[in-house]
Amino acid sequence: MSADLISSTLQAIIFGLPSKKNRIINKKIKLLNQIPWYIEIVDRYGNLIIYNQTFRNFLYQKDIEYILKDKNENQAFQEELQQLLIKEKI
Repeated sequence: MSADLISSTLQAIIFGLPSKKNRIINKKIKLLNQIPWYIEIVDRYGNLIIYNQTFRNFLYQKDIEYILKDKNENQAFQEELQQLLIKEKI
């Protein structure tokens, strides 16, 4: 438990650095924070998912604006995200 806390704290410090990649990921997270199904995921798994490196890389590779506009892409993204969370044991 304390190892997870230390890991999360270190990730918060590292991800807090203003790199271009982190700014892009943070922008995508802000977009997702306006979507009810994403808010439910954060409520269920906690805010620590945003510090997970695999989750952040996943978001970085996705065109969130397009996904949120296209119903089919949105559904596929939700399923992919759920599978990622299961795989990462979050």
